[in-house]
Amino acid sequence: FIIMCGAVLLTGCSKSKDTGNTPVPGDLSAREVKMNTAIIGNRAACESDPSNLPLSATDVWFLRTADAPAGSVDWTSVGTSAQSPAGYSAGYFGATIGTDGSVVFTYASCTVEVKIYYSDNVSNYAHFMGLYPGSGATLTNSTGNTVATWIIDGKTDVMISNYVNGNKSSASPVTPQFKHLLTWLEFQVKAVDATASTIWGDVQSVTIEGANSSVTVEFEGDNTQTNYAGTGNLTTVSATDGTPAS
Repeated sequence: FIIMCGAVLLTGCSKSKDTGNTPVPGDLSAREVKMNTAIIGNRAACESDPSNLPLSATDVWFLRTADAPAGSVDWTSVGTSAQSPAGYSAGYFGATIGTDGSVVFTYASCTVEVKIYYSDNVSNYAHFMGLYPGSGATLTNSTGNTVATWIIDGKTDVMISNYVNGNKSSASPVTPQFKHLLTWLEFQVKAVDATASTIWGDVQSVTIEGANSSVTVEFEGDNTQTNYAGTGNLTTVSATDGTPAS
């Protein structure tokens, strides 16, 4: 399937689990951010077998703006730096999504669990959008909003979530939903008979001509703008060391 990857410099982190005891104002337990989500599989797979929903994922990142009243979303505050582990400020942080839709927040650079909190001020909301893969995204602020860019490599999926928000009075978990930005292509090569298969031999590679080379998502207010750029030849599968492509 057509998907993608890139590279960013990641910071290291401690291997000890964060207990959420980093001092922040107010009652921590009442202000912990809870989140559930689902990653929707491709339509054919879902229709043929409902157990394909939801999918699970690691290397998910969530962007968080500076806390502000509902409707006041400013993604320029996210910047390009990972958020502090006790996170209740702007930045980005990692997450792992389980097959049950559960979301466990982590450092952006590894899978050590951390807790994320709402502001103690009920008038201020936390504003979130999710992206995948986090480690493949390059974040910039070049247009006045936070922009994420991935290089399409033909092997890695790319997804973003819708915008969600919440505050310390939120009665239930926030529920972002992820959507795929790329198309999954499946190639089947069949010979009419064994003789034809012998004559043609093994498939060595599959190349898509004129494919886009990158995808960019601009986070703007409670919405996103997606743009695809570049064209070239994309080899989605290839033979290695004489082994036929599959």
